Amino acid sequence: MNDTWSLSSIWNQVRDIDHTREYEPRDYIWASELSGSYYDRYWKMHGRTPTTPPNLRSQRKFDSGNLTEWVVKQMLIKAHIYIEGQTYIVNEEGAMKVTGKSDHIAGGTIQPVVLEDLPEVLGEVSEATIAKLSEKYPKGLAKQGLEIKSISAFAFNSVEKAPFLNHALQAFHYAYNTQMPFHLIYVCKDDLRMVEWVIEPNNEKWKKLYFNDIEYMARVYAVDGVRIDSFKEPLLLFEDGKFKKNLKVEYSSYLTDYGFDRPDLYSDGAKVATRLNNVVKSIKAGKKLSKLNIEAMELGKKFYAPAIDIINDLIEEEEE
Repeated sequence: MNDTWSLSSIWNQVRDIDHTREYEPRDYIWASELSGSYYDRYWKMHGRTPTTPPNLRSQRKFDSGNLTEWVVKQMLIKAHIYIEGQTYIVNEEGAMKVTGKSDHIAGGTIQPVVLEDLPEVLGEVSEATIAKLSEKYPKGLAKQGLEIKSISAFAFNSVEKAPFLNHALQAFHYAYNTQMPFHLIYVCKDDLRMVEWVIEPNNEKWKKLYFNDIEYMARVYAVDGVRIDSFKEPLLLFEDGKFKKNLKVEYSSYLTDYGFDRPDLYSDGAKVATRLNNVVKSIKAGKKLSKLNIEAMELGKKFYAPAIDIINDLIEEEEE
């Protein structure tokens, strides 16, 4: 018998299984793809194998999110308010069919329970949550959907201000097609904080964005493989007067089509955005461009030439 044994080596070994799936051509949109890169969605819908699929570490992050979703499900089940989950919800009103599986649908009269089969901290939090819900809603809970997203502390700071568009449209798909509110719930993986956004089924803002996305994707889907390059994402975005990297490029499943083998290589190159923003500051301040500004523009031109066109337009605006 061995004196010691290793848990971590076995754990990592069984976790490091590549779950990358094969892509088959399809003529419908997954709800989770809404507002995503049209270029990526085009190739996935045409069955092209990703050139830069999620690595094993990224796949582990997905698994971590599934764990958070499972904990919420157990709490709902124990309180006898869990109705159903992983239910396919479909829309065929638009130019293309959209389908997706919702996380949870819950509602009804809460039954107080002791959650002995959950870890102590999670059990205590869940019990307290159930008790507070029961106290606040003594007549029971209205039927509604719950869409759970597990994110990092850095991302959590953003969703405290507004939900991510792709998540909001995914939740709207479920809400609109069930005519039932869906609560988009973000859970911080670092400290278990939660923030919640209610997505109503007839919200005009989300409805317009939802159907516009479907219509545009239908047009892109019909494009031939030669012309699809015109739908690639810009390497840099210019928003609110600032350059920044484009996450739709960084996390593209076809990143090699943009000339990068890995996300970090794109991210390193996109750091030129910081220097270009210094150029923008100089222009808006009415200052003469410095040697460092000129060098930044040369680097920016090599990385993403259209960025210099934007800067030249700014210069012309300031001179008028």
